[in-house]
Amino acid sequence: STQSRSSAASDVYKRQRKSKYLVTGAEDGCARLWNLKGGWLLRRFEGHYGSGITSLCVTEIDGAEKLITSGGDQTTRVWSLEDARLFATKREKGEPKTMSVTALCVFERGDRMLIATTKNAQLWRMDTGKRERTFEGHTGTLTSLVLMRKEKQFVTTSTDQTVRVWSVNGNGGERCSQPLQVFTDMHDDEINALCVLGDGEMLVTGSGDATACLWKLDNYKSGGGGGGGGGRKAVQFVDEVVPTAKAPLKLADFHHYHQSGVTSLCATGEGDEAILVTGSRDCTARLWSLASGHEGEHLLEFVGHKASVAAVCVAVVGGGHRRLVTGSWDCTARVWSLEDGGLLRTFSGHSGPVTSVVVTADGELLLTASRDHSTCLWSLNDNDTGNADGKPLRRFECHSDGLTSVSVTRDGTRLVTGSHDGKARVMFLV
Repeated sequence: STQSRSSAASDVYKRQRKSKYLVTGAEDGCARLWNLKGGWLLRRFEGHYGSGITSLCVTEIDGAEKLITSGGDQTTRVWSLEDARLFATKREKGEPKTMSVTALCVFERGDRMLIATTKNAQLWRMDTGKRERTFEGHTGTLTSLVLMRKEKQFVTTSTDQTVRVWSVNGNGGERCSQPLQVFTDMHDDEINALCVLGDGEMLVTGSGDATACLWKLDNYKSGGGGGGGGGRKAVQFVDEVVPTAKAPLKLADFHHYHQSGVTSLCATGEGDEAILVTGSRDCTARLWSLASGHEGEHLLEFVGHKASVAAVCVAVVGGGHRRLVTGSWDCTARVWSLEDGGLLRTFSGHSGPVTSVVVTADGELLLTASRDHSTCLWSLNDNDTGNADGKPLRRFECHSDGLTSVSVTRDGTRLVTGSHDGKARVMFLV
């Protein structure tokens, strides 16, 4: 199982009835409390992002037993053993010891790409392999980034609980430390995922606090006050190109259903057909309405994964059917019906957690990235026998560490992968 393969630390602790419980920490950033006699999983402690738990211990604080965990995300967390509540988070000072590529996106023309890392965001040319610009300012690991507004701007999220809007052109130099806007106080925990609606009019954020939120991103004249009507506080850094925006106005909450952190998001459709899918560490994905007047309405639950759902993607496949694709720490990718939530197919060719999924524009092919250092290519054609026996059509192995992200150019000729080895690679798909 994933847990037994990736355990990085464990601590048997004693209560009055002697060593009846075991606590383990794993690469998926989750600590688990087990019954030693029966091997039952009693509780999960989830919150470390992007890297495994490196150490843990159980101790008594203020008369109650607490679990203390440290992770590769440079945080130390204190938890209640009774109900897995998070009491405190302490972040280490200084830069991460190693740099990982945590997310990436490709420009529509396929000539440039943006990557997010544990330190900053970077703009690269895909034809020459030259880095054009570095964007600095986040104080935590970057978790996602999305292009918007005709690819002139992009948005980043981070474990520092902020959302930042940047100009792709920066300030004209090779380094940019001045975002257009910095939004704070949007969630009570790190922000793990982001998707943009329209061309930047609205965005959705997903957080370790087990919620997703829909925000409005209107532009306002410089000097405007804080966002009213349920908006949040913003710290604003303005250049001479884009006018100041108020803090985002929250339009809807997607909550009360996920039992653990939201890890991934995907929004698609227009008007009454607009939907949002959320993936969570509680092993489920959920479908929500984004239709006007019904924002935040829960529609379906997708149940079947045995570990955290790390990636979600909605695609139109053969026959014009919309399908949901999920990737999970249980080492599988799955295809689901968006009509009834039924499981249609399972791809189980990876030996490590599936961290990212993407479907080609024609809806024919699926790409999955995994912690097993590989990217796999699959057919989504129901009549294609090339995926028989769980074997992919093709496997790409060119990284020295686990993969975090995969994307594909719009013309379907090249794929781009990001990895914990600190590299992003461009490969020909055909």
